[in-house]
Amino acid sequence: GEGLLQVSHQKAWVFGLVPLQSAGMGLAWVLLLRLRARAVVFATICVTPLVVLGTSVYVITHASKHDDVLLLGTGCFGIFWAFAFTAGACRKDSLTPTLATEASFRLWGAWAGRGVLLVTATMCLSTLFLWAACTACAAHLWSVPDTSGESLRPGPRYLLPFLLAACAWLAAWLDSLLRFTVSCVVTNRYFASAASDVPQSEGALEGLHTAVASYHAPLARGSAVVSAARLLRTLQLGAEGAGERGKAAVASVCGLCPALMPSVYVGPHAYVILAQGSKGGFMAASREAFKLLARNGLSTAADCVARASAFSGVRALSACAAVLTVGLSIADDKSRFCYVTVALVALVSDSVVSRLTSLPHFAMEAVLVCYAQEIEACRPSPPSRCSSSLHGALEANTVHERMHEESSYSTDRQAVFGGDHL
Repeated sequence: GEGLLQVSHQKAWVFGLVPLQSAGMGLAWVLLLRLRARAVVFATICVTPLVVLGTSVYVITHASKHDDVLLLGTGCFGIFWAFAFTAGACRKDSLTPTLATEASFRLWGAWAGRGVLLVTATMCLSTLFLWAACTACAAHLWSVPDTSGESLRPGPRYLLPFLLAACAWLAAWLDSLLRFTVSCVVTNRYFASAASDVPQSEGALEGLHTAVASYHAPLARGSAVVSAARLLRTLQLGAEGAGERGKAAVASVCGLCPALMPSVYVGPHAYVILAQGSKGGFMAASREAFKLLARNGLSTAADCVARASAFSGVRALSACAAVLTVGLSIADDKSRFCYVTVALVALVSDSVVSRLTSLPHFAMEAVLVCYAQEIEACRPSPPSRCSSSLHGALEANTVHERMHEESSYSTDRQAVFGGDHL
């Protein structure tokens, strides 16, 4: 748009500042989470709605001055998101800080931590380059020069959905490479001998090489279905949380359309099974991970990790900081702060900070799978490799889940006992 061109020409330094600002915020949050997980999670949940509301009011005020309807809608969406985030974050979540502390301990070794940061920086730069190329191609498809070269005409815009889908798939594949790498590091550190130092084979670079060389096909197939499965899983959990009618409706829909059943057990824990050397493919690894968690009463804990509000909160904080940085830098100029500028700046910021903040998130998923494997390996003795606080929190969560076993996770039980043919 015209506003985006004005800002990019007159304030090009701002778009160079936004990635650095987001990287600094993301890295600081991850390091603070390692030191004081409970306080950081609580502060993030409390501050996020206030910052998002303030940014939305600023965007709406700017939109009313320039009669920008789309920018006004963007600000209204921000207000709606802030209230939805507050409603979702009000539930008590004592598991996330404890699990985050354990995951940080497993992730940040002497050299493994540096390797993970190097891999993360590589994936972050690759994602930024990918979305920059996607934006340039989309702008070219939207309008192309005519034969005279003096004016623009509509391009083949019907190709835009295919372009966005391809870029989203490549971004998901880069995300799966990082998940695989983190899973390798956490698994090796979790099952290392307590009497030995950090093993040499746990390096992040070795994990990345294994992912690209040996598991590129399963990761590519998995990244193509995880996004859709995650959306269906969210809808399923929302419906089952609405009461008995919601559970009955979900069971009926899954019974009428068995093709939806894989969405119950297709999830990010499959990357941990693949990182441990599984050769059965992504869907087989997904089913194995799901059954492992379900047998040991950790399905609720897995959903708690997936819906942890702190991780979406810090991404929203970074996006708001980027939007305010660009908006305030052009407050006295003639540049137009349009909705395209807001969307692009938020996308750049989220691409950077999501890669950094996903490190403890991925590590938490890996620790959960390793904990379940240790339970089955040493039963009836209690697991000894994890911290006592994590074992106590997960044991309390397991008891709570088994007490409500008959009234929850109807489709989960169907996937465990009746979904093996899928």
